[in-house]
Amino acid sequence: LVQRGEIAACLAFTTAHPEFLWHSILLSLCSATGQIFIFHTISRFGPLVFTIIMTVRQAISVFLSAMIFQHDFNHLAWAGILTVFVSMFARVYFSQQEKKAKKSAGPGAS
Repeated sequence: LVQRGEIAACLAFTTAHPEFLWHSILLSLCSATGQIFIFHTISRFGPLVFTIIMTVRQAISVFLSAMIFQHDFNHLAWAGILTVFVSMFARVYFSQQEKKAKKSAGPGAS
């Protein structure tokens, strides 16, 4: 903003609309809090669990949007949704099976 000479216009807008400053601060705090939760989820549960959480969240958003705005899903959309979830949960299942197999093989086995 400084380099492009637009800082004065931004400050003028902020002083003309004081609620903008509070909305910006709230947005920044929510964003930072979200990043902390993302980091915690990945470090504690791993990237696969985080991917599942985000995919489910996006799917819920799509379904809610479709219900609110009365959009229909055609057969191809349902096939795509089914493919994504089946492949995702198959990956989780096989990952868990691999962990169980390593655990039952005992220490030192690869």
